Amino acid sequence: MNERFPTDVIASRTLLGPNGPVRLLVGRPRPFDDEAPEGDHHCPIRIEGLEDEPVELAVAGVDSLQALILALGAIGDRIGSARQDLSFLGQPELGLLASQRLAPDSTVLSVRMSTA
Repeated sequence: MNERFPTDVIASRTLLGPNGPVRLLVGRPRPFDDEAPEGDHHCPIRIEGLEDEPVELAVAGVDSLQALILALGAIGDRIGSARQDLSFLGQPELGLLASQRLAPDSTVLSVRMSTA
């Protein structure tokens, strides 16, 4: 694919949208610094078919697990904000995660299953 989103996809899902398929891709979480593999990580995500151009993001976390969890939440947030009629396996429930602030003035996020 490209430098930001390598070809090592670890998870994917295809949704059906009004303009065709919407493909969700999650890359392998990687450390920011290869010299410090126990440090902060980033997890690349790519969404194809939701907008005119693919959406590519790198979501950061304090370790690989947090980067992965927050990346899954970022996908759900981006899909939810698109306000499109999407389906998965013929159903409107997409089975995606969504993030939420722990408190209105907090910068800390948690991730939960989306109910929409």
